[in-house]
Amino acid sequence: MSKGSLFLISALSAVLGGVIVAIAIWMIVNATGILKASEPDIYGAGAGYEMLAEYQCMFGESKEIIMRGVDDDYALENSESGRVNEQLSDLPGNHANFSARRDYDEGGQDKVLSDYFDVPSNITKGIFVTRMKPASLTSESFGNDLILIGHLGDHKPENFNADHHVFHSAIAHLEAQPGWVRHDDIYSAPFNQIRYRSNDAKHDVNIKRGYGDLLEQQRDKAADRRIDFTVFDDTRVDFAGVAYCVHPETPRGLTFMNSPAFDAVISDLVLLACDVDPNSRWCNPIYGDTDCTTSQPLACFLDENTPIPDLDEVAPIAGLWIDKYWGGGKIAFSPPVTGTQFKTLTEVNKFCASTFGKNWRVLDWHDSNLKGVAGRRHGPRHNGRAWVDIKDQPNGTCWAREDASWEK
Repeated sequence: MSKGSLFLISALSAVLGGVIVAIAIWMIVNATGILKASEPDIYGAGAGYEMLAEYQCMFGESKEIIMRGVDDDYALENSESGRVNEQLSDLPGNHANFSARRDYDEGGQDKVLSDYFDVPSNITKGIFVTRMKPASLTSESFGNDLILIGHLGDHKPENFNADHHVFHSAIAHLEAQPGWVRHDDIYSAPFNQIRYRSNDAKHDVNIKRGYGDLLEQQRDKAADRRIDFTVFDDTRVDFAGVAYCVHPETPRGLTFMNSPAFDAVISDLVLLACDVDPNSRWCNPIYGDTDCTTSQPLACFLDENTPIPDLDEVAPIAGLWIDKYWGGGKIAFSPPVTGTQFKTLTEVNKFCASTFGKNWRVLDWHDSNLKGVAGRRHGPRHNGRAWVDIKDQPNGTCWAREDASWEK
């Protein structure tokens, strides 16, 4: 066999081997799902849904998204129906009952899109997002079309009474309303900027409503939980959605972590902080980090306004922490207690005083630099977490402030 033939056979073998390897790799990754086409997002993949998906909540809160319609740039392939709020069926007036209904993405004139969102009361904030454009193919103007958001169940025959808890605006003027933002055909506003007023200043003068905005009413436990949304009557709507942040369901309280490494170096000092143990969970000053039914010591504090001890020669590294977190007093740990044992801050402080003596109180997040407090150790050591207070966060502790009416 000639050298040319051998070379050709070798080349073909290499190509065939490469193809076999490529097919094998494809079969493996395809079996694992790596190359499988991703399922279509039921909410769509447009910039409107991205706004909802990227909406930020505070540490410890949970976020929920409700979408009506699909963010698909008015595609007509799928049926995306609006809904009639059955709670409004007996109410008079065109704010509640319409004969010509419109679905999402639907064009045409003289039709109304109605829908609603069932949102709980234990929210901290939220945002409304929608995509709209004129329904007529020959017009770029919204004309006198309107958008209504709020609680249409509050509607009375007279349009501008004090119980009219509905945001009401001409769509053409929507982006000029306080708090509203427009990006191309996407409109959005936070709940606290969806203000209850009409778009008719003449009729809205000197009217004081029971609630000033959507968030205020939504957080009232006695209020209707359903947020109505209506657009009429020549406007095409791609989708409407809300994202909102919810309080943690389980009551939690703020804790600091004791530093065993610090105790091993300086036996008569105590360092309590959020970040002394990289293997432990981070503390949460906004909503607490530990279930209130947990049994653990209460960190008590006696403010003596003592100067920062000089540790430069004894333990220079520990001295840096002391300089940062020094609280100027003594720290003691009570016997284990649950956070639910105390109803108010006064009860907590009385417990510290009865346990350690006059002027003792619960340790506060603000007794030193943020995220930690250091002081002279009083009594036995404690390795682990301990309950502490934070005076400016009403949801951060298991107990209430004296002047607070909120419930955990």
